[in-house]
Amino acid sequence: MTEYVKFNPQESLYGQRNFLNSELDLLSLIKKVKNFKKLRADEQVLKLTLKKKMEEVIETLEILDKLLPPGHFRRLKEKIGVKEKDETLTLDQEIEMIRRKLEKLRS
Repeated sequence: MTEYVKFNPQESLYGQRNFLNSELDLLSLIKKVKNFKKLRADEQVLKLTLKKKMEEVIETLEILDKLLPPGHFRRLKEKIGVKEKDETLTLDQEIEMIRRKLEKLRS
């Protein structure tokens, strides 16, 4: 024995509309996902290209740095390099360094 459910025309129309709207939403979602995948692939290519260009620029700057005579800017670069090394100090080391500076100022 099978049971049947009777739909009135309004319920049938409502169900068809919901089904078609859901199908439309799924298709638009699939379209957006495909577009996202394409954009993501393009992004990866651009990132790799940028990385290669940056490596080329760094190599060129290193060659240029070796070719140029030592000067004022190179000394500034060395000072900046020293400051960057100081930033990795521990808290205790920084406190000790400040205490030494204070002692120098007092004497």
